Amino acid sequence: MVEQLSDYDPADALLSIEAIQAFLDDAKATGDQAYIAKAQVVADRARDCLERSAHGASRKEAPSF
Repeated sequence: MVEQLSDYDPADALLSIEAIQAFLDDAKATGDQAYIAKAQVVADRARDCLERSAHGASRKEAPSF
């Protein structure tokens, strides 16, 4: 039997500029360039969601990548 997993977007957990910065700082601390690049994509998506929510759109209206 195959277990169904739910979609999870880590950008949904980054609810402030401070949280985004801490997330990026942690990624940079690894020194792993591939991981840092993926974290930057997540951070960019989180910033986009924050901007949308600041302008009245819900975070869930943002496209998922």
